[in-house]
Amino acid sequence: MTVEPAGLLQGESGGPLYDAPMATVKPVRLEDARKNLGNLVDEAERDGVHFPMSKYGRTKAVVVPIEDYRRYRKLDGDPTDL
Repeated sequence: MTVEPAGLLQGESGGPLYDAPMATVKPVRLEDARKNLGNLVDEAERDGVHFPMSKYGRTKAVVVPIEDYRRYRKLDGDPTDL
């Protein structure tokens, strides 16, 4: 599954949220994520995939590449040292 970039963060006057034209999103159940967390992290880092994790049909968290996380924090005006 792919999603169109969200564009600008709310209140952001700068550039786009994503550098690439699309981000690959692969939803995963939390139960399955627990069993395969190492593989999800590796794929996120290697291929830039985002993994929204759901429990009882509701998204609870997302595994994203660290570079995407850093970019989001910077765009939000709250850079991180990670």
